[in-house]
Amino acid sequence: MSNSNYYKPDFKVLVKYIRDISAVDGRMLSIQEEEARARQAIEKAAADLRIKFATKNLSSIPVSELSGAKAGIRVAALEKAGYHDLSQLAGRSEASLSMINGIGEAQAKAIRQTIDLFTRRMAETTSVRIDADSKDPENWNLVFELYKYMRKAPVYKDVADINSRYHQHIAKALSDIKIRNSLRWVFSSAKAKESTVSGYETLIVIDNDNYQVRSNNLTNQYETFRLISLQDAKREFLSNSAPFYALLDSLNVSSAPISSVYKDIPSSLAEEIERQELDTSLLNATLRQYQIFGAKYALHQENVLLGDEMGLGKTIMAIASMASVAAKVSNAHFLVVCPASVLINWCREVEKHSALKAHLLHASKGKIDVDVWQQNGGVAVTNYESLDELYDNMDRDLRIEMLVVDEAHYIKNPKAQRTKYLMKIRDKAKRTLLMTGTPLENKVDEMCNLIGILRQDDLIKDVQKYAFMNQSDEFKKVIAPVYLRRVREDVLKELPEMEDKPQWCEMSPSDKDAYVEVVREGNFMTMRRVGYLQDDISHSSKAVRLLELCDMAKDEGRKIIVFSFYLDTISKVCDLLKDRDVFKISGSTSIADRQAIVDEFTNSKAGSVLVSQVLAGGTGLNIQTASVVIFCEPQIKPSLETQAISRVYRMGQVRNVLVYHLLCSDTIDEDMVELLEHKQNIFDEYANESEMADATKSLADKEWISSVVERQRKLYLASVPQ
Repeated sequence: MSNSNYYKPDFKVLVKYIRDISAVDGRMLSIQEEEARARQAIEKAAADLRIKFATKNLSSIPVSELSGAKAGIRVAALEKAGYHDLSQLAGRSEASLSMINGIGEAQAKAIRQTIDLFTRRMAETTSVRIDADSKDPENWNLVFELYKYMRKAPVYKDVADINSRYHQHIAKALSDIKIRNSLRWVFSSAKAKESTVSGYETLIVIDNDNYQVRSNNLTNQYETFRLISLQDAKREFLSNSAPFYALLDSLNVSSAPISSVYKDIPSSLAEEIERQELDTSLLNATLRQYQIFGAKYALHQENVLLGDEMGLGKTIMAIASMASVAAKVSNAHFLVVCPASVLINWCREVEKHSALKAHLLHASKGKIDVDVWQQNGGVAVTNYESLDELYDNMDRDLRIEMLVVDEAHYIKNPKAQRTKYLMKIRDKAKRTLLMTGTPLENKVDEMCNLIGILRQDDLIKDVQKYAFMNQSDEFKKVIAPVYLRRVREDVLKELPEMEDKPQWCEMSPSDKDAYVEVVREGNFMTMRRVGYLQDDISHSSKAVRLLELCDMAKDEGRKIIVFSFYLDTISKVCDLLKDRDVFKISGSTSIADRQAIVDEFTNSKAGSVLVSQVLAGGTGLNIQTASVVIFCEPQIKPSLETQAISRVYRMGQVRNVLVYHLLCSDTIDEDMVELLEHKQNIFDEYANESEMADATKSLADKEWISSVVERQRKLYLASVPQ
């Protein structure tokens, strides 16, 4: 800059810029530094909770374990003093330990150090699990620290963006400004003047870019978070715990082993998948580590079968994959094919968790109109029954970036029309993601059919070749490029306990009278409704127990789901519970209404009851707000009960889940329970084996039913005139 171009700055304005912009820059840096401290607070809170868990678990370690310490601790003296496990010693100070007969100061110090070492080692291998019913301050301190971080996270992100854009320029400008008043200007060198003008102009540009306004807005937002209370954090956690655990995962605080995330994927392939970019800029959710890997797996491998167990968030993994593609491809087209019962839920999840637009396309709304979706892109959501009409109305040259097929076992039969139309649509898709949470119900050849939809190369030949040895490492290695399955126990270490509690009841007189009549008729399906056969079930033993369970659940602040296969039973149970907040879902409830009912139930008070037909409410809905599940009668298949329970016992559940089966002794219920146990044993023995399906088909055939009916007739009709 030549002397002729120098101009004297307005030093009043300059000084004000320096003062104001410096202050704002300092606040922005302070907030960014606060994020690091907030992460450290979470890590400390999680460590404190682990120590708490470990300390409680010291009761499982006998005092005799101290004999292994190098200090030669006198275990006999401790046992003689009445100490049997380490938990009894954990709270004692060195001084109090040294008072035990036979234990001196050196021994007391060794005991204290050894117990502390046991505790730390146990804590290192303990998963973080937050207990909704805990009274421990460590439990809720972690929730509080997580919630504060969650609320502040958007501000942290925006502050980091602003600092990355402006801070270095501000620092340089302040360094360049050598002259700060008119008097020094007169006596300063040309170089100092040039530098000062350059810094002054930089501050003008920054101020004109609304730096101060935007920064002050962020500061004000940040300050409002000082009003967050522990009660706010508790309330949010109890209503939706999944984001809390996702944040723990993202901060590497939770402790799910990495091997469980990869499961049976070879390490070399896993490393390739980990390097796959996952763009989350259009995603409105924090993913768990195993979910990130699942989404990357779908993107990297392009055509895959995701078989994660129900409740692990396959939907959000699919949305994350689509959102990542959409971030790179403008007006990208995606298609989700799912059962009719979850159409609305898919649309809601897409728009809730991403910036993508969902388009509901199904034949029940009349002629399928694909124009808006084809013109603008986004996620089209349709059901299996609409595939033919959808295909007929699609442009032949339309490119689908990703085809997502939910509950993919619907297309396991390659000869079915829905499968044939899906294959035609698949040919338009660059990527295909099949999802099913219940592969154990399929024969291996059906799994091969699904893989055949994805791959037409040598891999499908290898899968078929090794299918007979599907539990072997060789088979798992073969299917690894196309099949990924994780189970809840491996990746959701925070899930609370689930207790299954059969409730055996003795039939009341009215139960028995009604049951004898249907036994006389010999109708198997009607006999299964024992306990609900009479018009007024208020005196039924099952109904009495149902009311008692609902009362206990209400007293504990829990919500309840009651399942039955029979619509008549559902109606009678609803009438029985009419004095409570009762919600009902049956097979005739529309798709939209089902989700609305679940939403209303979610926002209802403790003690509320959702009564549902097991086939209507047992799939496709997330109902973690309930923690008590009651089955009115045994179901014909283990999978029906498993799917129903999984509506509740899934990611986001914060309370231990209590499952009750209402059963009448000396009735068909006993036969049904025996049948279910037999089926479950077959599932456990033949997991994924082709023989499994054949073996289970014969369990409830006509011969078995006839034998059960005859056994009941002999039991109840021997002295009754025929």
